[in-house]
Amino acid sequence: ENFAGSVEYENTFELDSAKDVFLDLGAAGQSARVYVNGQLAGVRIGQPFVFALEGVARPGKNHLRVCVSNAIAANVGEPVQACGLLGEVRLLKMCGTHRDSSNLSV
Repeated sequence: ENFAGSVEYENTFELDSAKDVFLDLGAAGQSARVYVNGQLAGVRIGQPFVFALEGVARPGKNHLRVCVSNAIAANVGEPVQACGLLGEVRLLKMCGTHRDSSNLSV
């Protein structure tokens, strides 16, 4: 009901190419840290929760870890704010002005 802390999600995904690939977490409760293959891809506090994966992802199999956190202050009073991944998570491949996306369950 009133949760303050962190929630971690892990999954694997495969890429043909790691160039121009982004991870879009959609909506997340307050802040997010993303690691790909053990390397920090980035930290976001608030929207947008989009991370460039070039430099940390590689062609083939990749390991993803997402840590979403909120503070106790988020749950003092009403309404209580949600924590965790709150929507669809997508991998985005940018090709010039064209964007391909695929859903990723975490």
